[in-house]
Amino acid sequence: MRNIAWVISNLCRYRQPPPPFHAVCELLPVIAQLILHEDTAVISDICWAVTYLTDSGNDQIQLVADSGLVQHIVPLLKSDRRKVLMPAIRAIGNIVTGTDEQTQVCIDCGCLTHFARLLSFRKENIVRETAWVVSNVTAGNEAQIQAVIDAELVPPLLVLQEGDYRAQKEAAWAVCN
Repeated sequence: MRNIAWVISNLCRYRQPPPPFHAVCELLPVIAQLILHEDTAVISDICWAVTYLTDSGNDQIQLVADSGLVQHIVPLLKSDRRKVLMPAIRAIGNIVTGTDEQTQVCIDCGCLTHFARLLSFRKENIVRETAWVVSNVTAGNEAQIQAVIDAELVPPLLVLQEGDYRAQKEAAWAVCN
C-alpha cells in the first residue's frame, strides 16, 4: 500500500501541466479509500496527493470537494504526527484558497474546531501553515469571517505577535481580512 500511495502522490505532484482531469477523476476513489488506511506513511502520501491536486486551481479543488475527501481530511487535523498533520493542513489550506463555496465545505466539515490547538502547536511550521489557512478563510464572505470569530480563533492569532515572523504575517492577514 505504501508504494501505491507514493506513486499516487508523485503522479499528482506536478502542476505544469496538472494531471489530466479524467485521470484525477479515476484516482479520487482510490485516494478516498487510502486516506482511511491505518499506516501513517500511506495517509501522509495520500494527503500530499490531495495537497498537490488542490494546488492546481479551482477545478481540481472542486473535484476534491465533490469527492467527499474533505470529511476524511479534517479529522486528521487532530493528529500529533507531523507527517500526517502538515499535508492535512496544507490540503485544507489549498481548498480554502478556492471559491467561498469550496471554503464552506471545509468549514462545514469542522476544520475551524482544530485550529486553536494548531495555532499554539510546538512546531513553528504547523503554526504558520495554520495561520495561513485561517487567513484564507477570513478572506471569504461575512459568514465565514463570523465562523472564525465564533470558533474563537482571533485570540490565538493575536498571541502570535510573539512568534515566528512568517506566522505573525499570516496572523496579521487573518485579522486584517
